[in-house]
Amino acid sequence: MMLPVVAGYLGCTPQSESMNVRDKAQILEQIEQTPLKAKELCSQLQEPSQKEFCIQFALQALPKDALDVTRELCSTLEGTAKGECWFQVAERSLLMSDCALAIPFVKECHLHLTYSLLVNSKATTWEELEQVASEYGMDPSSSKDGVILYQYWFRNISPLMKADCQAFPNPEWCRKAMELLYFGRLKNWDMDSGSSCDPISTKIWHGDQILFSQAFETVVARKCGASSISE
Repeated sequence: MMLPVVAGYLGCTPQSESMNVRDKAQILEQIEQTPLKAKELCSQLQEPSQKEFCIQFALQALPKDALDVTRELCSTLEGTAKGECWFQVAERSLLMSDCALAIPFVKECHLHLTYSLLVNSKATTWEELEQVASEYGMDPSSSKDGVILYQYWFRNISPLMKADCQAFPNPEWCRKAMELLYFGRLKNWDMDSGSSCDPISTKIWHGDQILFSQAFETVVARKCGASSISE
């Protein structure tokens, strides 16, 4: 139940004669029970910040496939809240047309959605990956989009072996993507206080590649002690 938290929020602003804290909490309770009526219920709130919060609450309660209702709610918002709402719609619908409304997050939404579509495509060859990316507006011949595709490739399809980059259309982008991916994984593992040294995560496997193994040994020695440098 989310109500104990949100009821406190609704009581932060002065109560109006027409609607008190109990009334506001009851609106949220009704949304939990009948989320498809969220637009009608949230419209009863007059204070803009409370109405926005009500809609955000409703977005979490709505079924993922209730896209028409979610779009109606998004249309009632303003500013960044509206953009964030349409971003959520696009995540659920996988439609670029919804991303186009996620202002000012259109670019981020587009990249996020394209990545999701790549995952859903089940592509297993580089040619298939380029084709899917092109269909959804990415440009595999550009450095920015190309690096994203290589990161996807090594995150989901192939192990991190820099020698393999020679067989790809752009070895330089390939190596850059691999380094970004590996050092990002190593940093996250290093900063995670809950990460284990026994065993060490297979995600930071380096395949005895000098550039990766040197960074690996430095991080593991600091985090786990020199005796733990093993895979």
